[in-house]
Amino acid sequence: MTTESDSVPLLQRAREAYDAKRYAEASQLIRRLIAENPAHIQASGILGHCHLRLGNRGAGAREFVKHAQVRPGDPIAHFWRGASDYAEDNVASALQHTRRALALDPALSSAAHNLANMVARGGASLGTVRAYEQARILGHDSDGFALDFGRLLLALGRWEEGWPLYERRLHTRRFALAPTRHDPPLWDGSPQPEATCLIWNEANVGDEIQFAQLLTEAQSLFRHIIFECDPRLETLFRRSFPRVEVVARTDRPEFSITPDVQCTSSALAMHLRRKDEDFKDQGIYLKADPTRVERYRTRWRDRFGERPIIGISWRSANMRFTSKTAALPLWQDVLKCQDAVILSLQYGEIDSDLASLQASTGQGVETDPEIDPLNDLDGFAAQLMAVDLVISISNSTVHQASALGRPAWCLLSRIPDWRWMASGDLCPWYPRLRLYRQDERREWAPVLAQVAHDLTPAIERWQTSGSFEGRLLA
Repeated sequence: MTTESDSVPLLQRAREAYDAKRYAEASQLIRRLIAENPAHIQASGILGHCHLRLGNRGAGAREFVKHAQVRPGDPIAHFWRGASDYAEDNVASALQHTRRALALDPALSSAAHNLANMVARGGASLGTVRAYEQARILGHDSDGFALDFGRLLLALGRWEEGWPLYERRLHTRRFALAPTRHDPPLWDGSPQPEATCLIWNEANVGDEIQFAQLLTEAQSLFRHIIFECDPRLETLFRRSFPRVEVVARTDRPEFSITPDVQCTSSALAMHLRRKDEDFKDQGIYLKADPTRVERYRTRWRDRFGERPIIGISWRSANMRFTSKTAALPLWQDVLKCQDAVILSLQYGEIDSDLASLQASTGQGVETDPEIDPLNDLDGFAAQLMAVDLVISISNSTVHQASALGRPAWCLLSRIPDWRWMASGDLCPWYPRLRLYRQDERREWAPVLAQVAHDLTPAIERWQTSGSFEGRLLA
């Protein structure tokens, strides 16, 4: 039988395959390693991760359990068991094994990072900050760790500390983009009135809309701004920011002027939003096509009469954020409203959701098949302008509605993204947006019950004033 040191080349090959996302190959190499050395300390842990990446969570969990049982005194075994339990949403067991790993090896910084993430499941707090700081003391300072810690600090409004950590996401495998995506040097934050700045974003439509509110302010810092965006936003952004050169993101974008410096749109925020006092109500900064807006309003008035139109969106298309989705049947109390029209603003395929709603509650939602909210974002902007109120989970719909100045209510999961802050029913990015937060993870019924309760006085106000603007009294 080979010794563990003899197995290092095979282990190294397996790790290289895993890092390259060749999980099936990595799994085969690890099985060969186990055949040669059944007592190898790390093999079953890596095999467990391969199973998880290949979609076989049950097999992965069994490998982690076996690893911890075979090596009860091995901190790595408990570390992997904790990671597996955490992936399976078994937080209590995950905490137990991760803390055991740290008890066996107090210097195991990766376990301290995982522990901090688990503590964060309870909400952003000073205790959570201390957990991340402890991991940092142990020397854990990977880019992934910096991103997690940065998000926490931003959620707590600790802007100056959080932004630099958040920017390190560009070096993580998830984003796979470095600041060298374009040639110019990075902007240092100082005014450069003779320079052309290229501003770009690597994330999603919601982020691009959120940070676009900084463009008008940024125009005073540079002679010329080039803003690279998702192609679906190009028309909308060009109309909204006529003094900015808006360019659709491609592999080889063409600019009218060679940029002198570059920055991500979040780096722009890092320099312009360093404390609470820096936040300003940007008001309406996106402008929909007025002709299309009027066409939709006229058509819906003919179709629905004079009742207010409330647009709803219930699902995130990003499978990494399934906890944000509030399944449509849970909206039944909202849908019972007889004094308003409930219209779908949901992007993507919705037929199965509508069928599930009909089967479970006997209810329906109005739709407008002319508009594609996923691909025609300029048309979707016009649709949002034509509704009277938007109620949505925290997907791109709520960003676009807020940027257009529409009255909007946002439904948040127990631990929302950093931009919605750790508490309260307001956020500084969209000060007129109302937030509804979960008290317990995955418990949407109380949230939607509160929304349904608040709709009654809101509709009464609309009937007298013609608007959903204004704050509701508790």
